[in-house]
Amino acid sequence: MTRLIQNQQQLAQWVREVKGSMDIAVAFWGKGAISELGLDQRQSDVRILLDLSAGATNPAVVRELLELHPTKVRSLPRLHAKTYIGDNELIVGSANASANGLGIEGQAASHWIELGILTDDIVALRDAKRWFAERWSEAWPIDVDSDYFKQVEAAWNARQEFRLVQDTQPDSLIAAAMKNPEAFESERWFVTVDIHDMSAKGKKALVQKSKEQGAPAFGWESWNDIPPNAHFISFYHDGKRFCFAEEDGADEPVFYSAAGQSEFMQYVDASHIPGYKNNLGALREWLPLLRKAKASTSDWDSEGGMCMRLRMFAALNLSEL
Repeated sequence: MTRLIQNQQQLAQWVREVKGSMDIAVAFWGKGAISELGLDQRQSDVRILLDLSAGATNPAVVRELLELHPTKVRSLPRLHAKTYIGDNELIVGSANASANGLGIEGQAASHWIELGILTDDIVALRDAKRWFAERWSEAWPIDVDSDYFKQVEAAWNARQEFRLVQDTQPDSLIAAAMKNPEAFESERWFVTVDIHDMSAKGKKALVQKSKEQGAPAFGWESWNDIPPNAHFISFYHDGKRFCFAEEDGADEPVFYSAAGQSEFMQYVDASHIPGYKNNLGALREWLPLLRKAKASTSDWDSEGGMCMRLRMFAALNLSEL
């Protein structure tokens, strides 16, 4: 038997009522999902894979999951799956375990149009169980007392402060900043340009950090005064031209800093600027101001590039340099 799941309440009901063990691989989790899926009623017959590294999973929900199912929750960077695997059936779909994804009633959320498929096909079920077992062995146990988890919590909490602005702004970030630089007065908004590659020591530190936290690590080298909990629009200049400083594992060339460290590396979390997800503006919109900034920054070479408040950067649009 194979059928479509077009109503996510049907998915939640199936998860609540299915008997036997349950393996769940769903990337992102939000408030309300645990009770909606009945995971607070299950015993030890459940394993959960999620992704902490992308910043879209609520760490408070992860804490609750671990209280309910110790040792049964792991994080797998870059996981994007949404599947629920029972003993005799499985569901594969598009919905994350969140108010938006599950269409949880009573939540202030704009529900997405989701679609899934429920099947008891023997071959599909066998392959899904093998796939989950392989991913489970690759995933990292979650330690809520670790520095990494504390960074995830700090980044999540700070991001919520910006969520008053929805990710549906009609203007790109740079267009909005040029229209009204004063709106970006906050010290948390910066434009950065790197002109030097990271040293071998810095690259080695990033590799080691990635191994320790089980997720891609990002950071700046020898920049100890980087403000905590700030947003950075990152560029690179190779001596001839500017480009966005895109990093493997980051959705956008934007970095959200974690709490400050005293070591020579300043680690940050890759994220997007709330209100402007995938809407930073094209490189051509930034280029005139980047060229003005380069011309007006006397210590460009000695400083290794530039770090300028977004408000000041956008105000270059009004200058005659």
